Amino acid sequence: MKDYFKIRDYVLLDLAKAHIFANLYLEKGGESEYFNLSNGKGFSVKEIIKTAEKVVNSKIAVCNKKRRQGDPAILVASSLKAKEILGWSPEYKDIEKIIETAYIWHKYNFERLF
Repeated sequence: MKDYFKIRDYVLLDLAKAHIFANLYLEKGGESEYFNLSNGKGFSVKEIIKTAEKVVNSKIAVCNKKRRQGDPAILVASSLKAKEILGWSPEYKDIEKIIETAYIWHKYNFERLF
């Protein structure tokens, strides 16, 4: 059964692509806008942890806490405006692929950042 404790959508590498599309839009004279960026699908925190453990092949220490007061149980945005105006849509929708690409990027670039 899917855990609905806290469902969120995740975009990682697609976020960088969206920034490129936004810059190109502005360079062509587009107006400043705001955009929600989403893969259109939500995942629970437990699903993220389970998938990340699989990707990194290691157990992840978890500290279970109650949801903060006022936090919605499910929060998934629509990126339709970004698609219509910028021509952006997420390439990665599978949570395993999202985590895998982020893990690979961090694995090979983290030391260069600091």
